[in-house]
Amino acid sequence: MSASSSDIVAAINAGFALVSNPFRPVLDGPGGIVSDYPAKRLSSGSGEQVPLMIGTVLDEGLFLYG
Repeated sequence: MSASSSDIVAAINAGFALVSNPFRPVLDGPGGIVSDYPAKRLSSGSGEQVPLMIGTVLDEGLFLYG
């Protein structure tokens, strides 16, 4: 089975209609990489020794709304 490019675009748009922000942490459960919500883990002290690098990109995410 193959999908046309218009079918793919329609599926992506339908997905955005269901979930406003599809790019978010997904819980793996116990033993997983993301076993609980990041805010809960940070508030309990998890990850306090993990290096963090933050930056921005001028047009980041523009393709989602353009």
